[in-house]
Amino acid sequence: VMYAGRIVESSPAHDLFAHPRHPYTAALLASTPRLDAPAGRLPAIDGQPPDLRTEVSGCLFAPRCPLATEVCDQREPEPRPVPDRPGHQAACHHRDRLGRRAADV
Repeated sequence: VMYAGRIVESSPAHDLFAHPRHPYTAALLASTPRLDAPAGRLPAIDGQPPDLRTEVSGCLFAPRCPLATEVCDQREPEPRPVPDRPGHQAACHHRDRLGRRAADV
């Protein structure tokens, strides 16, 4: 999964859909129409993507992220392995705070 030209999460597809560990991935999955849910307005991701023509420090998703804290504004997260999820990496300071499903964000 890419956000603002950077890889924010990588994983085998089945694990990514079942266990997203980046808030952007979780938000994308939450906004996907489902056959087992009533039709209606899909959730949107608040805010706007960053202007990549300007210098931005910290996590590029932080202004739109419900989990963002001070560290997100100060330091860009590097992709790191997700514990107990072989082959799964996420570039989020709070990847361990996400629940097992996209709806948990």
